[in-house]
Amino acid sequence: MAGASLVGSAVGIILLIVTAYVLVSGAITVSQVTVGAQKEMTVVQERILGTSLSIMYFTPSGTLPVTLVLNNTGREVISPFNRMDVYVFDSTSGLNRYQYDLAGGEGTWRNETPIVPDIINPRMWDPGEQLNITIEPVTGTTPLWVRVTTPNGVSVSGYL
Repeated sequence: MAGASLVGSAVGIILLIVTAYVLVSGAITVSQVTVGAQKEMTVVQERILGTSLSIMYFTPSGTLPVTLVLNNTGREVISPFNRMDVYVFDSTSGLNRYQYDLAGGEGTWRNETPIVPDIINPRMWDPGEQLNITIEPVTGTTPLWVRVTTPNGVSVSGYL
C-alpha cells in the first residue's frame, strides 16, 4: 500500500510539472505574438505618418475629363497605383468610387503620362515626384469634388 501512494504522489507531481510547462509556454507564445503584432502596427503607423499628398493642379470645373496633378510631399514611396482609390462627388449620383483602368472608360481613372521625374524608383511614386491622373466621369454627370486615397489610407481632396 505504501508503494501505491508513492507512485500516486509521483504521478501527481509529474502532472503538475506538465501542466505548469503547458501554461508557461502558452503565456510565452501569447506574449511573443503580441509583441510581433505591436511591431507590425508601429511600422504601419510610421508609413501612414510619412505619407502626404497635395493637389498641384486640376482642370477647371466643367472640363471633361478631369485631370489632377498630385505631388507626393511625404517621405514614403506610394505603389502600386491600382490600389489607390479615387472618389468623385457629382451633381447627379452623389459619391462614387472610380476604379483604376489603364484603358480608361466611364467611371474609371488612369495615369497616362509618366511620373515626373521618375528617376529613383521607376514606375513608383517617390517623394517629390508628380503624378498626373485622368478621371473619366460617367456621361451626364458634373464632378464637383474629388478625393484620392493611397493604399495605406492617407488621402487628399478638393473641390473642382
